[in-house]
Amino acid sequence: VEANLNKVFGERREFLFSPDDKLKANSGLDLMRNVPQLSLNDMTNKLQTANGGTVKVLLNGLMVEETDLIGLRPEDIIKVEYYSQPPARYANLGVDAVLNVVVRRSDNGGYITANLRQGLTTGFGTDIIQGKLSKGDNDYSLRYFLDYRDLNKNRYHQSYAYSLNDGNYDIRKEGLNGDYSGTYHVIEGNFARIKNENYFLNIKGSLRLNPGNENYPSSISGIRAGQPIETGISTSKAHSNYLSPALDIYFSKTMKNDQELIFNIVNTYYDSKSDRSLNENFGSHTYDVATSFRNKSYSIISEAVYEKNFGKHAFSVGAKHSFKTLSEDYTAGDGWTNSRYDIHNLYGYLSLSSHFDKWHYNIGFGVEETWLDAEQKQTYFVVKPNLLVSYNYSDQSTWELKSAINSYVPDISLLSSSPVFIDSSFVSQGNPYLKPYYEFTTDLSYTYLKGSFYLQTGAGYSYTHNPYHVYFDNDGLQALKSYRHEDYSQSFYYYLTLNWNPFPWLTLAPMYTISYQKSKGPGFSYDNWMHYSSFYASASYKDFSLTMQVFPKYKNLQGQTISRWENYYYGDIRWQK
Repeated sequence: VEANLNKVFGERREFLFSPDDKLKANSGLDLMRNVPQLSLNDMTNKLQTANGGTVKVLLNGLMVEETDLIGLRPEDIIKVEYYSQPPARYANLGVDAVLNVVVRRSDNGGYITANLRQGLTTGFGTDIIQGKLSKGDNDYSLRYFLDYRDLNKNRYHQSYAYSLNDGNYDIRKEGLNGDYSGTYHVIEGNFARIKNENYFLNIKGSLRLNPGNENYPSSISGIRAGQPIETGISTSKAHSNYLSPALDIYFSKTMKNDQELIFNIVNTYYDSKSDRSLNENFGSHTYDVATSFRNKSYSIISEAVYEKNFGKHAFSVGAKHSFKTLSEDYTAGDGWTNSRYDIHNLYGYLSLSSHFDKWHYNIGFGVEETWLDAEQKQTYFVVKPNLLVSYNYSDQSTWELKSAINSYVPDISLLSSSPVFIDSSFVSQGNPYLKPYYEFTTDLSYTYLKGSFYLQTGAGYSYTHNPYHVYFDNDGLQALKSYRHEDYSQSFYYYLTLNWNPFPWLTLAPMYTISYQKSKGPGFSYDNWMHYSSFYASASYKDFSLTMQVFPKYKNLQGQTISRWENYYYGDIRWQK
């Protein structure tokens, strides 16, 4: 088997890994670095496309998170299937690509694996321990994942300016030594029954817990109500915790004549508590406010899929229904209020893929209905076609054209109108009148892959109708940070990605994207040139390996807000035996 052996199957690419690739990787997630279309952000442990797009991860067709790949042994991975454009089945997830990791069953017996990653000079760790047992047609596994942070001398700087009826405000907060401690626990049990290679039942139960504490003191100075203020102290504290059990049942049945039926149902419950306090003390001004949230949320997602292969053609049809409800209790010290928010979403689709000679195509067509019940009841309907056409110019090079309409349904947490205080006259809150928005994208790319050299370059355009973004406003008495729909946003972009092994012991993977962004809304129009790049390098010698990753600073426009990301560097030295 050759490393990164590439095969094109119309809408997807398949990659195999060499024994040497698997030996060097310390987990299934680490092995994904060898897929040239992907990059791994070590700061977040999230996979993304080489030009920074979002990726949905599947494991043998089941939707999972990257943490599931951390507990996966590299030697158990058969191949990965990469979809540069999400198939119609996943077109309502709002992601840029889909990755399916195909894993083999272990022979009768079991194993225990552990992956421990600890910080020596800072308080953090990402640990996972997993056990698996195979017996006959059944697989049993138990996994515990722990991610923790315990940071001191953690400084949080803020500055903001606004005008109210009583004058101008220009507040600067210089962070003093604060602290943050938080843990994220995932306990997961899994049962799978696989029979005669045409029957697959998977039942997964999980429990997630996330307690955390924050304390951010800062010195405060500037102008308040048009008058200079004496330097004082502002302290922001927060204590939060959530508990979330979930049950995921997945069943597939392969029938004669290349037919398959798939059923999936996911239940999730979420119970969270958050207590926040703000204290300001400077000169003659003293201000204290405490807010508390008690949220309970429940969601259920059910899906049915039928797939049929006939010769060079493949056909699939499916439907997915999701329901999520949130009950929120809120107080700012003057009594509790309760709000309830509901979201229903029904999505149906069909798709057809085929190939002839050097041409491959995939056509998908979906319809989606969304019901929002917040401050008012609203219904939204959209038709969602998507198209992917590829031409294999040679065994090494491929042209690909893709175009789609994507939808984005607001997360239920963004609908809450309960305020969180940034200072005594500046609050942050959601917007119960948000509605889904839609994005049209089209992209033309060229891919060249020969031996250990991979190149992909492309250009595209995206247009988003009525997206919602953060905006800032005030009513003359109080400044407000919230979310609001704008008229449109659009971007023209070009990208170049390389992945090269000039020597068996060296990997180089640079990436660069340039994008012209523009957004327009009521009373504003902004544009921005975004330059996003990264560089990854890995070198090995005998049992040692050195890895480094660099993300230079960049700025990104969303609505009337520009987010700035500073330089980020990562490196590790590894010894494996």
